[in-house]
Amino acid sequence: MISWILLALSLLINLQNETNQNSYDVYIIKRFWHTGIVFQNNEFASKTITALDEFENYNYLDFGWGDEVYYQHPDPGIELGAQAILVPTSSVIRIEGNNASIEQIIEWSDFAIKFELTKEQFLNLCIYFQNTFTLNSNYLPLQTSEESNGRIKFYKSHLDYHLLNTCNKWVADAFIYTGIEISSSGIITAQNLFDEIHKFGNVLKEETE
Repeated sequence: MISWILLALSLLINLQNETNQNSYDVYIIKRFWHTGIVFQNNEFASKTITALDEFENYNYLDFGWGDEVYYQHPDPGIELGAQAILVPTSSVIRIEGNNASIEQIIEWSDFAIKFELTKEQFLNLCIYFQNTFTLNSNYLPLQTSEESNGRIKFYKSHLDYHLLNTCNKWVADAFIYTGIEISSSGIITAQNLFDEIHKFGNVLKEETE
């Protein structure tokens, strides 16, 4: 814990020195079964999240988390979905690089909420992501697979996935880590997440029936 506090202080000092940017736009998006956190790629994030060395050529980054088998399966069915929900299972982090505009990303999404995070909040978000990875002895994330010619990569996570700890709760916990005062209790579905957190951001697109 002390080492992460020192890292946070060091990174915050670097952030203050490197940019006059006072806020960072971060988006929660939902697309079909995927719920993710999207933000524009930047040097500070790449220094904090070691996996981003593989994504330097992409403008936007989409972070998600889910069951290791279901998330990486090309055609998951009901059986895999039930297994992921009913018993604790291993998990992975999904990072997608995207060079589309944010307007296009929002257009492709079922819902989208925009948040303006302070420097400190954005730092905490990056640390939350980094803390989710399983790291090797060199503190590098363990990649498990990739898709779309490497534009989407999956990495081993140390967290367990189950009914009470879904991707939507993971997103809520990420925003709690930034200091936003929401509760992740009872968040299972994407709609649960939207209902809890939308009032803290700007709803750009709302899912229709």
